[in-house]
Amino acid sequence: MILGTWALIGRFTSFFDELFITIVFAITMFPAGISTLEDLIASGANVELIQWGLRFLIGIIPMCVLLLGVLVFWKFYPLDPEKVAENKAKLEELGF
Repeated sequence: MILGTWALIGRFTSFFDELFITIVFAITMFPAGISTLEDLIASGANVELIQWGLRFLIGIIPMCVLLLGVLVFWKFYPLDPEKVAENKAKLEELGF
């Protein structure tokens, strides 16, 4: 059960990763089959726009996904002092 859930979450993660890459590359008009910066410059593509797209993929999009995850956990799993004390008591009961 846990392995299946883990695999499903992995598939969703892979899907969204590829979706973001496809969207950004389509918007920045990244030419297919380019493997080096010299080839990219020689292809006549807008290198500055492609660099901005890569910066979004490396920095901005992961930051937004992480922020969304933090907000979801903050909303649905609040840690008030009573909850922390309850968890601490349970851990002491279990011997941790």
